[in-house]
Amino acid sequence: MTSPPRPVHVSCPNCFNIYTDYIRDSVNLDLDPDMDLNEAFGVRCDSCGFQLFPEWIDYGDGEGGSLTAIPIIALDQTWRNVRERSDTGQSHEAVKVRLHRAFSWAIRAIDFDDGVDSDGFFLYHWIAFNALYAKWKPRSEGTIEEWSIRRDFLEDMAERDAEGHIQQYLKANRATCDRLLSEEHLHTFYWADPTPESARKARSKSREAGKSYHAKDTIEGVLLPLIDRIDMLRGQLVHGQATFDSKVNRDLVETAGELVRGILIQLLTIIIGDRFNIGEAAWEESSLWEPLPFPPSDSHFRR
Repeated sequence: MTSPPRPVHVSCPNCFNIYTDYIRDSVNLDLDPDMDLNEAFGVRCDSCGFQLFPEWIDYGDGEGGSLTAIPIIALDQTWRNVRERSDTGQSHEAVKVRLHRAFSWAIRAIDFDDGVDSDGFFLYHWIAFNALYAKWKPRSEGTIEEWSIRRDFLEDMAERDAEGHIQQYLKANRATCDRLLSEEHLHTFYWADPTPESARKARSKSREAGKSYHAKDTIEGVLLPLIDRIDMLRGQLVHGQATFDSKVNRDLVETAGELVRGILIQLLTIIIGDRFNIGEAAWEESSLWEPLPFPPSDSHFRR
């Protein structure tokens, strides 16, 4: 049996048109075995023709009668539009590569958004985040600490965040942020002295960050320590200091994954600019994105 199509209001991530379409919850392939399932379950903008495939759609609570693109898909499409409209040619290559890398990992992470592999969900979003800020130079030129590069990047993004995207996100998710800020197992000092006293010290960290939620010019007081806590968890996973899918750290990994995704979306919004690209966006300032680590390069010799 097939279910009748139901009307929905759709927000197009390509041209921002709001239109009405119909989606199906099921189809009977016996009636048409050659049916294109993407066409059957997806929606297409009647203004620009952009199609939202089923895996790109955020159904919300499923009851509101409206659909939007998953935020990372909408941002990717916005960036494509900005690039096409700006006609940058060969300029701004560093930010183009960074955003291309970031979107490739973030879009891949959508496949983990089913709760089955929260480790993958967390790590793929962290890779996307890392693609935005990482810098590297040969050892002969001296070393630069990753934490300081990340700190400078986040401080710069917070300063450029005229609309307060980061602050609004962190305030809306304060309980979740406080959960990680006060988790003793994500503080270096706790592992140097894993005692109840150290645990109590860690529990006070969310209170120390509390006042920074309320003003845009102090939001780094929440953002920076929060990312440091998440980075410690990331290090535990990628360096083999935790078990895959461990029940011991599920709550932390799931929480961190959601926060990294949310923060990544806010950062991409700041970098790309608003959807109509009014005014100068962060991507246009080349010095922010250079030097680009490991730029794409052809092999010098045939192998």
